Amino acid sequence: MNSRSVSLSALLIDATPAVQNGDIDPRTVRAVFSDSREAARYGSEGLFVAVSGARYDGHDFAAAVYESGCRIFALSRPLPLPSDALQLIYPDTRIALAALSAAFYGHPSRELTVVGITGTKGKTTTALLAHSLLLRSGIPAGYIGTSGIRYGSVALETANTTPESLITQKIMRDMVDNGIRVLVMEVSSQALMQSRVYGIDFDTVVFTNLSPDHIGGAEHPDFESYRAEKQKLFSQFGARHILLNSDDPNAFGMLGGKIDATVETTSVTGNHPDPRLPAPTLAASRPVSATTRDGFPAIAFDLIDRTAHIPVTLPLPGIFNAENALLALLICRTCGLSVKSLAPMLETASIPGRCEPIRTDRDLRVICDYAHNEKSLREILTALRPYTENRLTVVFGSVGGRTKNRRAPMGRVASELADLCILTADNPDSEDPASIAEEIRAGFTRDVPCAVIPDRRDAIRYAIEHAERGDTILLAGKGHETYQLVNGEKLPFSEREIAEEALKGTLSAALPE
Repeated sequence: MNSRSVSLSALLIDATPAVQNGDIDPRTVRAVFSDSREAARYGSEGLFVAVSGARYDGHDFAAAVYESGCRIFALSRPLPLPSDALQLIYPDTRIALAALSAAFYGHPSRELTVVGITGTKGKTTTALLAHSLLLRSGIPAGYIGTSGIRYGSVALETANTTPESLITQKIMRDMVDNGIRVLVMEVSSQALMQSRVYGIDFDTVVFTNLSPDHIGGAEHPDFESYRAEKQKLFSQFGARHILLNSDDPNAFGMLGGKIDATVETTSVTGNHPDPRLPAPTLAASRPVSATTRDGFPAIAFDLIDRTAHIPVTLPLPGIFNAENALLALLICRTCGLSVKSLAPMLETASIPGRCEPIRTDRDLRVICDYAHNEKSLREILTALRPYTENRLTVVFGSVGGRTKNRRAPMGRVASELADLCILTADNPDSEDPASIAEEIRAGFTRDVPCAVIPDRRDAIRYAIEHAERGDTILLAGKGHETYQLVNGEKLPFSEREIAEEALKGTLSAALPE
């Protein structure tokens, strides 16, 4: 990425501090940063923004940043720094970081068509489907979300679904400089709460669905707060297009009053539950039906685009994936593409870690999916049942250190819908996977066969070694991830590779010819 140099006075036009202690001119800024460890790289031409996080407060590192050469500080309160330190005082340094970053990188979102997608589930599938359809239609497009950052030849991992504002602005600038025209990005409730997307000019904002999640601990105190954060995307960013899944009862509430935007909706059920919303622009004209493609789960339905009926086959199971597909098509339609030309492309869609098949030459289906809460686990297990001739086995756990309220509900769903449950580690971090498994098991409402195998590698092997003909094995929770978080360290872990090795090494013995 090209190095930049911006006058501080130019930056402060867009990010004016409430109080300023020190002289501005003549000062040049060569970098905006919030990680104190970067201070020495930029010296007196770096602008340090002190942000308070869950574990650390940037203000506590300001003196060390000064000692490393930095002389420009964005703070939420004055600090006892030497007199040659310029202190810019803001009410909220997270907003300041976003505004300063946007100004430093020249407001790149104004040179892109930015699509923001929020909701509890479906963000990643909708975003990646739209991104793929745009690329296959010849439109240079980028993606930011749970599956990382993608544009051109660039593929990067991200720590969060929606990165910090500084990272996002930097990436958007590089996208613009490399000819990207459309950015499809996932917007999490945490990102909205922490102002990570402040300063982004969204052209289109999208709502998938809403259900209780990310509640408790350092996340949201209750469902109402969670919903209010989601709603910000539709009321505070001035988007020209608002796209809503009208099958979700929370869709109208996302509008939050007067909206100066074009509102369009999709519907798979055809129930159109809220008459205050416009009639669906895209809908399914017949019920979604279960089918297969190359032996793996798929769905089929007829798409209504105005008056045209277009047959669609999607190699992903479940009504929820039909909802995601309709939203992805509508996103592309707002970018000027024809739905009729896009629909056939869905037949070869593939989303890493979202109902992703692991190939085997045996009479057995192994599916990898990111389902990691009650709603998503219920949806995927329900979707896989019609394709399962024999037993439906689920291998899953729950992340450690947070969202403990997910565990018992996931246990309840698994016990109700699966024939065999294998409880194991997800990303346990500093918690004992066996203890997490017991909290999951406490939610069981049916005496379903269950094995607790804390080591996830062993659990996957056990599931495959004990498989019978016609079984479906769901590996739930990890999805696209290529690591396992243990005691704060991300250890390499490829669920796909482990399953493939187990299939090659043991399955022929487990399933006699």
